[in-house]
Amino acid sequence: MTIRLVTLERLSLLRDDPRREPVRRAAAELSVSCITFDCHLLQEPADSDLLAPLGSAAAWRRLFDSDRTVVLHVISESAADHVAVPPEVPVHAASVSGPDELKRACEQAAAATNQNPDLLWIHVTAEAGGLRPERAAAALKAASGLINENPDDRMLIASLSGPPPDPGRFDTLLSEECIRVPLWIYPGSRSAGSIRVCHPVGSRQILTTIVHHLSTGQAEPSDTLPDAVCLFPGCSDAPPSTLIIRHGPAVGLRTPDFFFVRKSAAPDDPPRTALYRKPEDVWNTNDVTRGFPTVARQMQDELDASTSEIPIDP
Repeated sequence: MTIRLVTLERLSLLRDDPRREPVRRAAAELSVSCITFDCHLLQEPADSDLLAPLGSAAAWRRLFDSDRTVVLHVISESAADHVAVPPEVPVHAASVSGPDELKRACEQAAAATNQNPDLLWIHVTAEAGGLRPERAAAALKAASGLINENPDDRMLIASLSGPPPDPGRFDTLLSEECIRVPLWIYPGSRSAGSIRVCHPVGSRQILTTIVHHLSTGQAEPSDTLPDAVCLFPGCSDAPPSTLIIRHGPAVGLRTPDFFFVRKSAAPDDPPRTALYRKPEDVWNTNDVTRGFPTVARQMQDELDASTSEIPIDP
């Protein structure tokens, strides 16, 4: 059983920009067939390590030490683009320019491999300023096409980093646009289409879900998916009540109701902290620490007590 994973860089759907209308149309097409996770949060962006957003180094090592195979196709605009992956992952690189060429490259990557890998991974890189709308739309349309051609296979489509923050847009310790990115899951049946999950889920649950289904393959698609159910329908585990999120100098603790962030401008500077009310404060701009001092203190203590390694198996 091959699971397909399609990932993109620097894509967010939060900002209302007319230039992104083709992306929104392609996203809406995916949502017809897939489960849409409206609050998928990056626990670590893919700035230096492509594997980091999806799982801990220990979790990936367990996968590589098993008899499971992973094949990665990297589709970029420039041959100079490089992604950091361990030697256990065979990498096939393709450089394409226009959106039509990108869509064809995605389709060819899905059809070209004769290794029958357990995980077929297609990754689309982005320019420094973000994934251009026409390229993002082409990649999402390619994912929809793969679902149509392989309706019995499971697929995950996700962004592994948000666009660069706009310093003049909002006064915040951590922009929501940098960490809240799209995630769709096609569970091998169209019966789960048009389901939306509003409960926060972390990006590191993606690898957990992949490993679980490669190990058991027993989860069955469902016509309904409560917000408390984690990723693929049929999983018995509920998502964690708190998520640890790292982004550059900022680290945060996210619950369904609050987001506590600690950030240091420099290693020797005292950190700044803020407590944001969720989901009302969409952009993380209103610090409510004074209104919820007990919550802020408890979340700060929990964040301070957390280890440096984000757990992969929540």
